[in-house]
Amino acid sequence: MRKSLLFAVLAGLVLGLSACVVPPPQPQPRPQFEPQARPEPRPEPRPPHAGKLNPNEIQNEIANQQQRINQGIASGALTQSEAQVVQDNLNWIKHEFGRLKNQGAIAPEQLKGLHQMLEKNSRIIYDAKHNPAVRLY
Repeated sequence: MRKSLLFAVLAGLVLGLSACVVPPPQPQPRPQFEPQARPEPRPEPRPPHAGKLNPNEIQNEIANQQQRINQGIASGALTQSEAQVVQDNLNWIKHEFGRLKNQGAIAPEQLKGLHQMLEKNSRIIYDAKHNPAVRLY
């Protein structure tokens, strides 16, 4: 009796599990795409400093920033503390540029570093000159 009961339970489990097995999905046909003509490849993008990696451009940018700082002070767009910060930055860049020039030819990596510092100082000058006055009360 026990054997027949055990056999019936096992047979029920096997039949029950086989009913739960899902057949694998049939592969769907892939859509057919027509090949399209490829567009012309784009030229390599130039880095933002591509035209500014020579000492003359560095000197021109230093002079330009000095003029912007002086104009900001004269118009009142820069406060004394803002002007002091951007002037200190520019003085340090001038010092580094002079030091590198005195050592001889300036390497492209050094010119790139000077140019990046000038770009950052230029953004600081712009932000300082265009910051709105906010009333706290």
